Amino acid sequence: MQRAVNRGLSRPRPVFSQAVSDGRTVESLAECFAQLPKKALGNVNSISMDMSSAYLKATRSHIKNADKKIAIDHFHISKLLTEGVNAIRQQELMKFIPSLRKDAYRTRYLWLT
Repeated sequence: MQRAVNRGLSRPRPVFSQAVSDGRTVESLAECFAQLPKKALGNVNSISMDMSSAYLKATRSHIKNADKKIAIDHFHISKLLTEGVNAIRQQELMKFIPSLRKDAYRTRYLWLT
């Protein structure tokens, strides 16, 4: 499920616009954007999302200057970095002779911190 919220923070009382749609496709996010008023889309200053190519494509087609306004969610960046470091750690672990692998395996926490 996607949820878009627009808040006009420069006014005395914030203005909220909300849209919801299901799915992780270009079409589902485009549907979500279509539910928002055009003025709200024009006033977007920042949009947070994961690195889904579908999200990026839909946002670029609906938000002016989207590349300057997209903020990738830090959770997804951390997840990719952790997976990359762990893959390298596992490759390096296989270079050890079998009798040393158990001790080397215990260094996982050191690699990932």
